Amino acid sequence: MRVVLLMAIVSFASVSIAGEIPWQGTEIVVGADQAGETLTLSEPASATAVKFDAKATIDGTAALTMLSPSKVIGAGSLLVPLAGENGLDVGGEVRSSIFITDADQVVWKDVQLSSIKSVSAALCGNWCSQRPLDMIAVAFANNGTTATVQFQQKDNQHVKVFKVQYTQSGSDVVAKALWAAHSTNFNTLGLDWDKDTIPNRGTYAPPYSQAIDADRIGLTYLSFSEVTNRFGMITLDGTLPTGAIKLNAEEVAFTPRLPLTLANAITGTVKRVVFASRPGGDAQLTSSGYIGTDEILAFENASIQSVRFASGHLYGMGLNTNVSVSAGTVCTVNKFTASDTRIVQVQAYQDSGTNNRWTKCVDVQFRQVGTDVYAKALIGRFGSGNRLGTYVGDGDGTCSVITSDSDSAKGYGIKNFVFDVKEKKTYLTLSGTSIYLDANHRTVFDGTQVTLSNSSALSAQGGVYDITNGAKFATSCALRDLSETFNVYKDSTLEVNVDWGVRPDNIINVCGGVLKNLRNSYLGKTTALSDGGRITSVNPIRIYNANGKTVTIATTGSSPCYIEGGLCGAKVNSNGSHILNIVADLYLTGYGLLDVESQYNGFVWRKTGSGKLYAKGACRTVNPIKIEAGAVVLSDGAILNTNLVTLAGGALETGNSTSNCVKLALSSDSSLAIGTGATVEVPAVDIWDTTKQLVVSGATAPDGTLGLLIPTASDTTVLPTLRYRDFGGNLHKVERDTSTGLLRAVMRGTVFLFW
Repeated sequence: MRVVLLMAIVSFASVSIAGEIPWQGTEIVVGADQAGETLTLSEPASATAVKFDAKATIDGTAALTMLSPSKVIGAGSLLVPLAGENGLDVGGEVRSSIFITDADQVVWKDVQLSSIKSVSAALCGNWCSQRPLDMIAVAFANNGTTATVQFQQKDNQHVKVFKVQYTQSGSDVVAKALWAAHSTNFNTLGLDWDKDTIPNRGTYAPPYSQAIDADRIGLTYLSFSEVTNRFGMITLDGTLPTGAIKLNAEEVAFTPRLPLTLANAITGTVKRVVFASRPGGDAQLTSSGYIGTDEILAFENASIQSVRFASGHLYGMGLNTNVSVSAGTVCTVNKFTASDTRIVQVQAYQDSGTNNRWTKCVDVQFRQVGTDVYAKALIGRFGSGNRLGTYVGDGDGTCSVITSDSDSAKGYGIKNFVFDVKEKKTYLTLSGTSIYLDANHRTVFDGTQVTLSNSSALSAQGGVYDITNGAKFATSCALRDLSETFNVYKDSTLEVNVDWGVRPDNIINVCGGVLKNLRNSYLGKTTALSDGGRITSVNPIRIYNANGKTVTIATTGSSPCYIEGGLCGAKVNSNGSHILNIVADLYLTGYGLLDVESQYNGFVWRKTGSGKLYAKGACRTVNPIKIEAGAVVLSDGAILNTNLVTLAGGALETGNSTSNCVKLALSSDSSLAIGTGATVEVPAVDIWDTTKQLVVSGATAPDGTLGLLIPTASDTTVLPTLRYRDFGGNLHKVERDTSTGLLRAVMRGTVFLFW
């Protein structure tokens, strides 16, 4: 046996002593006396298993080749590159290569049945279309002495089931098949075949197949997972052996040291799997000169989310007395754009007395190009008063960027600057792989720049995906249509670059981050934006309520949220609703609200929540809108070609344009603000609840009319009464212009009460 050493550096009173840890056979075993230590692999080695009996770290750049059965057991940090061709079993699964029979045989030696928390197996034999085929475990019961389980799977013809019994026999565990059965009814997968009614049930009689490709049907690779990890998370380097990575653990983290491609299939049962960016050290962009307007390479293997302004000065003729503003008086504000850019605005405040108090700024753009970051100065800006800490942007003043001491233009520049990156990000490509975990898992992309390629797929069994800490998850393949949940946190991005990549059953929570759609896209059945979350799209985003499902878009938090590109109603069957539950104000830009095609009529836009929906663009929807709370604010020029807007407790504010034309109904106390030139029509009085009050306000035309069009004189017998309140609080009846149907106000801005 060849002994390969790990080196442990232990400090005693400033004296370093190298401790040698021999292997136990072909296994690396970290014992209790190494708890908390960092052990360095000093040269390439091979092992069949790495076992952590205490929480510790194995680090180094030398490769560790994993030989069969290729296991990592326990919980610790194995941060060396792993090689080999046998995949990796992580978390303590033990597998037997026997083939099941109807008689007891030893499957696991020196194992206590009472410690087993889960079991698995694979279907084999030429009576199944794929082999070996992983099976699911149903109705697992273990009393410590005897355990039973039904292993189930379906191929393209049948659901196939083996019931297996395990028994403690001395220090070993034996197993046998109690029965095997099949059904052509695919709905029986997951049922308890001992208790439930199974249509079209048939029986597989022994003998069972004794080889992967042998005749008949069989069961092999009987495996079990050991008791829950005692020390917490298992952490691995991102360089892995080829073959499947099977997880059976509480938590597993992959922390690539360098940009890499992960081509493994990742399967199994795990509560939480993390793809994390391992801190790659700091980097700095520094110069005693100016940052110029021509783009330069600023950082390699870095992310725009990690860039920050460390120090520098503002110079230029635009500053008072042309003196520098020191780093101590400079602050920065970040602005993330829809594209792969970040604006760092370097600001300084100068107070030279009354009428000469300004916040002066330079915008520096950082742009992501692959794994690199490029930088340039964009523009100078200035805003009145002390605006430090708030982005000075549109509507404020602009000036040129100074790039040299001899530049005489009246502007600003940044000189003697330092920008830096803390914890450079790691780039990870999931290529040719499937993350196919159980439905209860949680996958976290923590600070990592992850790309999912065309040949890849996320789990087809649901789960939750967190994109956080400046991570970017970019996919060029569709997300699975099985109620997967994606949480996109602040400074992080989920980028979808495939048509209809977000599926109707996906749940998307944009929690301060960005959902970026580069192609045609759906929104899932539930989409929530919070804390300034933003959804961008090159085309209007379709809300797809197949089979009459209700689709909800919600906003929460104290910061406005944004959907750029417009919302497009779509459906398969009628009677569905698109609920816009707006608590934090939502800015809907681009096309506003619109509908796909004529066959997608029949649903209702429902505005709920106390916030405002700012609907920009044309808003060419023909489906009804019901405003139950808060307000819908139309932009100037919006054409709301809806069948009907019902005010049911909320408010409608039209823009200032003759193209604003709204048909209105009233079902609860509500309010209406009419912009200059806009017209709001009451199409029929029978759609009004005359016991409810409508408060109408807005600027009148020069002739005194307000753009509220009520029914013609033939309908006056059923008209609600329209009054205005004067400055003394008295109510007066308002007359209608019988020739035009418009109301005539006594003064501009009159508030009318309609009931």
